[in-house]
Amino acid sequence: MQVEDLLHKLQVRGGFETVNDTKSNTQLRILGRVPKESMNMWLIVVQRFLAASEKSDWTVDVSKQYFLKNDRVVFGWRLIFQGSTVWDQLAELGQIVTNSPRPKTMLDEQPLPGVHGDRNVPSATGKGAQGVLKAAVGPVAVAQARAMQGS
Repeated sequence: MQVEDLLHKLQVRGGFETVNDTKSNTQLRILGRVPKESMNMWLIVVQRFLAASEKSDWTVDVSKQYFLKNDRVVFGWRLIFQGSTVWDQLAELGQIVTNSPRPKTMLDEQPLPGVHGDRNVPSATGKGAQGVLKAAVGPVAVAQARAMQGS
């Protein structure tokens, strides 16, 4: 496996967009950015790298690097893989990324098809959602229902 293959896997699975990578005999440094919508995926990959490095001959340092861009402070994610066997472990690093589980997603809100207008306004017959202070309850609700039936 080549470094470019690892970078591609990081982008596909973790949302990591590589900005720069630097190689030396015992070290691979990667700087990139992660969009907000990919942060959950990225943190799972980071957790897997950290867990695997505890049981391996290589180490990983994950950090944020801050710098100025057009007079604004921005940051990029920095990965530093280090060890005498780091180049022999590229396939293992790629497998770690590939085998990282996808985050669980939960749908917060979904529009209902065919619904128009404000759904929280009571209809002409008094049906529908009403505010707590305006909704008739108990004997008043019964009287209103009888009045509606009689009209």
